[in-house]
Amino acid sequence: MINKRQLLETLNRTDPLEIAKKFEIAGLTAKKREVIVDELMRVRSVSIDIILNALPVDLLKSLCKVHEIAPTAWRKDAMIDALTGTDPPVKPEKAIDQNTKKTNTVPKTEKKKVPMPRNSGTPKSIEQYTHESQERLNNPPVGLVTPDTDKDIGKKLYEYDPHLDPQLVWDSLLPSGSRVFQAISLLPAQYRPNQDFVFEYEGTKFEPPKNSCWKTDKKGMDALAREKRLVPSGKTLRQVLYYSDYPVSRITNLWADTSGADGQVYVVQTNTKILMRCILMTTDPGDLVLDITCGSGTTSLVAEQWGRRWITCDTSRVAITLAKQRLMTAGFNFYELAQPSKGIGSGFKYKTVPHITLKSIANNEPPAQETLYDQPFIDSKKKRVTGPFTVEAVPAPTVKSFDDIENEDTGISDASVTRSGETLRQSEWRQELLKTGVRGKNGQFIKFSRIEPMSGTRYLQAEGETVWSDAGANSVAEQPAHWKPQKVLVCFGPEHAPLEQRTVEMAWQEARAFKPDLLLFCAFQFDEEAAKDIDELPPSVAGMQLLKVQMNADLLTDDLRKNRSSNESFWLIGQPEVEVKEIKKGEHKGKYQVEVLGFDYYNPKTGNVESGGKQQIAMWMLDTNYDERSLFPSQVFFPMSGANDGWATLARNLKAEIDEEKIEAFRGTESLPFEPGSRKCIGVKIVDDRGIESLKIIRL
Repeated sequence: MINKRQLLETLNRTDPLEIAKKFEIAGLTAKKREVIVDELMRVRSVSIDIILNALPVDLLKSLCKVHEIAPTAWRKDAMIDALTGTDPPVKPEKAIDQNTKKTNTVPKTEKKKVPMPRNSGTPKSIEQYTHESQERLNNPPVGLVTPDTDKDIGKKLYEYDPHLDPQLVWDSLLPSGSRVFQAISLLPAQYRPNQDFVFEYEGTKFEPPKNSCWKTDKKGMDALAREKRLVPSGKTLRQVLYYSDYPVSRITNLWADTSGADGQVYVVQTNTKILMRCILMTTDPGDLVLDITCGSGTTSLVAEQWGRRWITCDTSRVAITLAKQRLMTAGFNFYELAQPSKGIGSGFKYKTVPHITLKSIANNEPPAQETLYDQPFIDSKKKRVTGPFTVEAVPAPTVKSFDDIENEDTGISDASVTRSGETLRQSEWRQELLKTGVRGKNGQFIKFSRIEPMSGTRYLQAEGETVWSDAGANSVAEQPAHWKPQKVLVCFGPEHAPLEQRTVEMAWQEARAFKPDLLLFCAFQFDEEAAKDIDELPPSVAGMQLLKVQMNADLLTDDLRKNRSSNESFWLIGQPEVEVKEIKKGEHKGKYQVEVLGFDYYNPKTGNVESGGKQQIAMWMLDTNYDERSLFPSQVFFPMSGANDGWATLARNLKAEIDEEKIEAFRGTESLPFEPGSRKCIGVKIVDDRGIESLKIIRL
């Protein structure tokens, strides 16, 4: 049998496109085949049976041959049953008795694939390491969503195949009972007179070379001979060192067994083995690991795997989003704790190996035990997922002079604006804005004929005028006759803090006196409430079009900003389009469901805000009880992930009976049904394929 995605990926591009047209799914004519397939996967009403019924018989025959599926007959219904795995009715088979020549009806034997039992033992629990003794007083409580905290999540059964150590197998090469050994030198680096003597072994006398001696004294050599640890080699003796005496080797400063990252998803992604060795060399379980250049999140992923606490940061939202996805969908082995009552801080139980040396044999001492810190014991009855973590944007403190404090308007009750007036970098930002313009959707640009500083305003730093740009794909190919330049005002956000809600309000109030067409809010970060106000204030009310513009973090570092006109330093942020509906009937009656319809983007050629569709949504999160301060998602979706990415990775790692329909749902743009929280407010955070985040707050 095949599933829906396998079916769609087998078809040519024209077939899924015709199916989409038949079910009135618009906007896919010029899209790539992968986009059409993804869109059909998101529409649950178009099932695999409906798609197969819409295909001609010849195409169904080709599908059966491609997937090596033999239907009971080449009729359309039989082929559909075979492709979907639907069992056909068992038909009686006629047999002729050779003695009586009578026809007997014999039930036909039906061959079925018997699934192997995937859970033969006790259920495996899903665990996470907690750092009980380490608390953050300023951090609200978070936790793992479980069937106990979210009744909509069904109880699942997980199992894990126990880890097997690699072993050397010599059965086909050596006789039974053989032991692998190496003959090593018995001559030390330093001469000792009491160890320079003639030693008789198996009837032959051996003596060390001139100006040398044996590694041990006469008593020690006798012990080596008694234990069969000597072997003649020419005119001298050598020590027998078995592989089992010390079956490991020390890791030196030459790591020739490392290479580039497997399954690389980020340009500077590091091999996990390198980070593992660095962390195991320098920290213990429960210690804190700091990575100030997050990238793909490999350091935090490895720290989580080995029971370390971690902090990571990055200026790139793409990096942060990628790291979040890797952490949330990762699965780890559960390492046995040294003292379970004391938690992760007590460390792990590690494997040990004997270190048999010449000294231990010669002196008849028990061998020393070496601890293998990269091989803790694994509890095969448990599987571990990433523990709770938060994603925070911490504004940097600002310092004001006494003159600034004295001149502040004390009549303003909310004095939370993080900066005012001209900054040293705003002149550079104006020049960069004039040179590069603002990058929009599909390669469109808002270009400017001039950008000049403004005087006499506190919250507006620049004013300018747009010029026609034919770059990018859109509905207007040439400059229309009615097009005219638009007046633009610009409000720059602070260098090291988010653009705040009050700044948006005050900038808009100042801009009303100048009657611009566009008001651009350019910032490195946007406070969630500020972003909401910009998105929800329509031109009919504001008297102008308000737009959010993401500034590239490289603008803060001169040596990272390339001096070329193609450098894209300003990006237009789309407005999230979200729909909430109450379920009126069925088993989920009274619950709510959220659908993310995509982003609405400003088209600089038409001057209108147009729908951008769902194709650019890389990730979106739903908080069903938003406190208007911090987002704690109970549902997380990865619409752009492939069949083997996102939550499918976690399902594969847990090796469990996972509800494939729900896994597929978490790759879509519709939430699972949920009950509203006590605050009657939900938060939807959407991340596009550029890593730019937008928050939609909806009160129920």
